[in-house]
Amino acid sequence: MTELKEEIKYKLIKPLKYTSGGEGFKNAEYITVKAPSVKVRKHIGFIEREYLSAIKKNNEGKKPPTKEELKAAKEALARNDSESNPEEEGNLIMFMIGSSENRECCEDHFFKILYADAMVDDKEKFTELMSEGMSFLDMKNLMGVYLGNFLNLAL
Repeated sequence: MTELKEEIKYKLIKPLKYTSGGEGFKNAEYITVKAPSVKVRKHIGFIEREYLSAIKKNNEGKKPPTKEELKAAKEALARNDSESNPEEEGNLIMFMIGSSENRECCEDHFFKILYADAMVDDKEKFTELMSEGMSFLDMKNLMGVYLGNFLNLAL
């Protein structure tokens, strides 16, 4: 089994504005997310159920992936680190979640996970106000990277 990471520093595609210590606005460079804990279990559980339900629905009548396809997916996940481009992983996972009737609910649950544990530039807690300025592409990619690394959903 691939060893999963304890935290991920996601480099933002579009800088996120925030204030810190009364110094005015700063541009955030990255968001640090931690591996999920028990305190976010209901949010993780909802996303997992939707993801697995979408896979089951999309795979009805199709043959399961080959060993080679699974190996290639595992290798792609193992290469995914803070210097790599997260778009491929985000697209794969968000494609499946996007086919769920509850995609927006999955995104809402994901933001609640971020509000519980994420930090901006390792200085400020990620807040709902910050999330309003986040680009959709960053949200989608971060969600895909988070789920792929911490829950191994891509496999």
